[in-house]
Amino acid sequence: MRPVTMPLVAAADVVLKYCTCMNNKMSDNETQSITQWEQTHVAERKACDQEAGWK
Repeated sequence: MRPVTMPLVAAADVVLKYCTCMNNKMSDNETQSITQWEQTHVAERKACDQEAGWK
């Protein structure tokens, strides 16, 4: 089992920031889930990775 390198609160904050960023980049009329959409929008995913502090 790998040790957790980030406190869970910080990890949850990163996930929240990432998902919020992805959701904000998606059209209001989008029918795909964030997971489906991020797989076909690499540039947006990378921008949200950076914005959220994902490592």
